[in-house]
Order: sequence, then structure tokens, then C-alpha cells
Amino acid sequence: MLWSLPAFRVLLIALFLSFSRGAWINFLIGAGIFLVLSYATVEPRQRARLVGFTLMLTVIAAIAIAIALSFEEIRSLFVQRFQLVQDYDAEEGGRFDSMRGAMWMALNYPLGIGPDQWPRVSALHLMPHNIYANVFVSGGLISLIGFVGLTIMTLRTGYRAVKLNPAYCGVLIVALGTFAGHVVEGLIIDSNHWRHLYIVMGLVWGLALAAEAHAARNHGAQLR
Repeated sequence: MLWSLPAFRVLLIALFLSFSRGAWINFLIGAGIFLVLSYATVEPRQRARLVGFTLMLTVIAAIAIAIALSFEEIRSLFVQRFQLVQDYDAEEGGRFDSMRGAMWMALNYPLGIGPDQWPRVSALHLMPHNIYANVFVSGGLISLIGFVGLTIMTLRTGYRAVKLNPAYCGVLIVALGTFAGHVVEGLIIDSNHWRHLYIVMGLVWGLALAAEAHAARNHGAQLR
């Protein structure tokens, strides 16, 4: 695992310097779910190793971020981007206004107005910046129910497979944490056009089915 530390440091600095609040939130949620599920599923003798490695990575991350913040240009931009609400979010005609407008339009047109049509009819000419509002206004109530239902089923199926066969679910935990991060990030961005979102969703389903099939084979072998 030590060989991965240089790559982890480079990727972490790149993530930090993206100054994307969505990317930061996505990473924190995905990493948190990965750590919690990994700790719950590994053998007790491996938990101390996982905790130690996590603490080491946390120290490395803190040092890397501290070095980056030692530069005035980076520090000032970080302070600006670290604010939960930016001016372009809350100001008139900003992100929140676009979300509210899309939701109001969706309520008035419950069958939807068509994919990517909201910027054409909106006075703001902005996407809703919310995947759920975007799905709602584009495809209507049926689309919203279908998308939210698929999202919940994906999370539930992945989690159930992890509980069913923990020893076989290392990559599944990674995919599940990544997908959960995207689910939350979707509240502030139109991620429904991100192709990799559906790739990650497919990974969760495929790995969950593989874990369930592996558990079923083991159970059958024990019965025989």
C-alpha cells in the first residue's frame, strides 16, 4: 500500500487545486463511505491496519494542503471557494433562482418540457444546476420518480450485497462510495449528462450481482 502514497499525494493536490466544491464534497462522502464499510467488513485483525493507514493518509493530506495554502494566491482563492454559498448562487438570477424556476415549471408541466429545453425557455438561460430538478422539468413526474427510484435501488442493492458477502466486495465498496458521492453532488449540478455516472451505477449493479452469485454458490456448496 505504501507504493500508492506518491500517487495519492499528487491526486489529492490536483483535487484540492480544482477549487470545485462539488468535487470536494464528492470525495469526502465517497471516502467516508469507503472507510466505514471497509472497517465494518474487514477481519478484526485488519482493522488496526486500516485505521493506521487512514491516519497516515490524513497526515499526508494535511501536510500537502498546508504546503499549497502557503502560497498567497492559492490561500485567497481557497478562502473564497470554501464558502458554502457563493454570490452567483444566491444573487438574483443565480443558481438558486434557476432551481426554483425549474421546479415551478415542472409543477405546471407534470409531463415535462423535454430534455435540455429549460435553458431555452428560462429567462436566465441557465441549467437548473440540480440533477433532480433537471430530470423533473425535462421528463416530468414519471421521470423524477423513475430516476429517484433507480438511485435508491442502486444504493440499496449495493449495500445489501456488501452485507451479504463482505469478503468479496472490495471493489463494490469503492463503486458504492463513488456513486453515493455523485448522488449528493447532484443536488448542486446537472450530473445527468455525465456518462461516467451511469458507468459507476452499472458497476454497482454488476459487482452486487457477482457478490450475490458468489454467496449463493458458497451457500449451495455448504448445503451439499
